[in-house]
Amino acid sequence: MANPTLSKSDFKLASDCPQKLLYKKAKYPNSNEENEFLQILAEGGYIVGKMATVMYEQYARENGYVCKEITSDRNSKQAIEQTEKLLFENEKIILFEPAISTGQMLIRIDVLIKTNNHFQILEVKAKSHETVEEDEDKSTTQKKKLKEYIEDVAYQKLVLSEFLKEHETSFPSFTVEANLLMPNKSNATQIENLASWFEITDRIKIGDFNSIEVTFTQQGKEKELWENNKSILQTLNVNDDVDKMMEDIKKRTALYLRYLNKEEAPIIKDLISKKCFACEFKNPDDKNKDGYFQCLGKRAYTKNHISELYYGGTIGGTSEPLVNVKLKSEKALSIFDYDITDFVTTKGEVGSRNERQIIQYENTKNGTEYFSEELSDELSGWKYPLHFIDFETLTCAIPHHKGMRPYETIAFQWSCHAIEKLGDAPIHSEWINTETTFPNFRFAESLMKQIGETGTPLMWATHENTVLRKILEQLENPDNYVNGYRNEKLKTWLFNITKESDKKANPRLGRLIDMNALTLKHYFHPYMKGRTSIKKTLPATWNFNKYLHDVPYFKQYFKQDENGNILSPYETLKNRWDELEFETAENYETVKEGSGAMRAYQEMLFGKGKTDANRRERLKQELLNYCQLDTMAMVIIWKHWTTKAV
Repeated sequence: MANPTLSKSDFKLASDCPQKLLYKKAKYPNSNEENEFLQILAEGGYIVGKMATVMYEQYARENGYVCKEITSDRNSKQAIEQTEKLLFENEKIILFEPAISTGQMLIRIDVLIKTNNHFQILEVKAKSHETVEEDEDKSTTQKKKLKEYIEDVAYQKLVLSEFLKEHETSFPSFTVEANLLMPNKSNATQIENLASWFEITDRIKIGDFNSIEVTFTQQGKEKELWENNKSILQTLNVNDDVDKMMEDIKKRTALYLRYLNKEEAPIIKDLISKKCFACEFKNPDDKNKDGYFQCLGKRAYTKNHISELYYGGTIGGTSEPLVNVKLKSEKALSIFDYDITDFVTTKGEVGSRNERQIIQYENTKNGTEYFSEELSDELSGWKYPLHFIDFETLTCAIPHHKGMRPYETIAFQWSCHAIEKLGDAPIHSEWINTETTFPNFRFAESLMKQIGETGTPLMWATHENTVLRKILEQLENPDNYVNGYRNEKLKTWLFNITKESDKKANPRLGRLIDMNALTLKHYFHPYMKGRTSIKKTLPATWNFNKYLHDVPYFKQYFKQDENGNILSPYETLKNRWDELEFETAENYETVKEGSGAMRAYQEMLFGKGKTDANRRERLKQELLNYCQLDTMAMVIIWKHWTTKAV
């Protein structure tokens, strides 16, 4: 049996936790694979990869390089042999996904440029960076944030350098340069509907690897992607950073190989920390393939688990949190392994997070629903009409519209349930963008028309405030987005409704009220555990308060499963995502969360929906149903509060 290989993804996983590397090689189920795939899909990561390929294919044609994509199976001997042959035979060549192997180390490089004996590694990432050459502090901060990616390309440089040393007669005096190729947030595209130049055509699976097939739809316009060297996709040279960490990379590589070869084993007790709670190798249905269980034993799934405590990882300080001490002890790992006196800051004071921890601790112990004494007064201070609002937005690596930068916000949908006075039924209104032009100003205009200057607008968390502030910022230079656009009334309205940071000398309070912040202070149900998201707070109120099911305008959301269990309203949204996007897709769900909404919107306007009216209409309805439920969820929670908070 051949010795196991250490790929760049293996190196990354082992750097997070070497025990995880062994679970991966033992083929334990990995929950991150599908989640990461869907997130990369939503943010446009696969399109970034295709854009890099198209750009460097064009560069190769203009500059006399041979250009090849290694299309063999990801880890196959054929891919390695094909790569070596091309490198030996060509002085100037650009390779996509070349396979380099030496010893037990194996890498696939996103883009490799060989110019005589100088080799440039380009590691393509969808994460963005900014041009900060003149600010050393910002540059250092940015590099720290990119450390994981820099380590990734450092491992690639190590493997490629070792390979070239083995063949030094063919590559005398070789040099290797390490780069990241990433969207640059300092550059705004001048191409309208740039993202629509790339079409997702199929979902593919090679072994356990999920990927997407992307097609470039604008043949003949490849050079335009460079945008006169102001492309949104730019290289970031990290060679010096890579060289500084190379000795550490070599030591870690040698250690991980010893683990793989069973010459040495990780000491699990030394690895256990609060990071384990997010382990992707949880598989409670099969303990024999459950890495989390095998590390923590029967303590892994204790009732009222310590991992469910609100910000439990901050007790005692983030560098030496108390939870780590309990993990390394023989404690059962229940939140009741804490003492009530533990819930203090490092200064010994009861902070706002500690207050929430105490509320959770006491009411979980007693099995009680908690309403603060102040909640009723808070609710009675709201002015009618009440406007419960929710937004759906898109932030992706490749901008959709001229003037936009990578990951700049597109606001494409809002929902509002308005209650004119206490006792009235909620009235629903909504807006969704169905045009391929920049939507943000139209989005804000329609919302201003709906909410106006009266009443209390309510949101869940701070997303809506952030989006409206971004649109206000965009209105400072509206010609960047829509030539000739002016709307002073909208600017004033946005200024008045939004909140400015409390840290400013003259904070702006705005009109928006955050129901998530109110939940943290004033409401708790044991079902919520340590979370206050609307998708956790809604079932806590809905599933345990039957009187809500009889409210006429809530009845449509009451459903039970085959065992008679009450479903969260989010579980009642019809599952038909598979028929909307890929006919061959597996495990796709309907729009039930933000990244699903992002995918649906892109598919509706810029994917297959742009040529298939039926598909486009179904996707539109999915989005409308989802966003409408978010605001109705807020109404349900508000109704419960006004009924029970006395």
